[in-house]
Amino acid sequence: MSAPALPTSATLFGHALRPHWSLDPSITFLNHGSYGATPRYVQMVQRDWHAQMESEPVRFMMDVLPLALSAAGAALAGLVGAKPENLVFVDNATALGQPIRGKTTLGTGQKQRTSTIAQPNQLR
Repeated sequence: MSAPALPTSATLFGHALRPHWSLDPSITFLNHGSYGATPRYVQMVQRDWHAQMESEPVRFMMDVLPLALSAAGAALAGLVGAKPENLVFVDNATALGQPIRGKTTLGTGQKQRTSTIAQPNQLR
């Protein structure tokens, strides 16, 4: 499957982005943030990473992945103005939020806020 070129600033929103997803064109899909709906370009990159991992799993996990994660962290740190050592990758916000909430001591008058939105896998 070939992916269209990455979007430009002229095609940031609307129907012009439709070809970048594998969504059924007969459906008006309003929520691209929930289940799946991964852009075609990301699907291609995922397949490349998966192929690398499957071709030599031990080398991938021991050598390739740690370097790639370090490079991604450095790039992200530069983008958001942080130090790489102050960033962590997590599966999702809940995976990070739960341990932090469990170890955080609030001072007098301090409040901790959280959303009440839960996805089905968080309710088990």
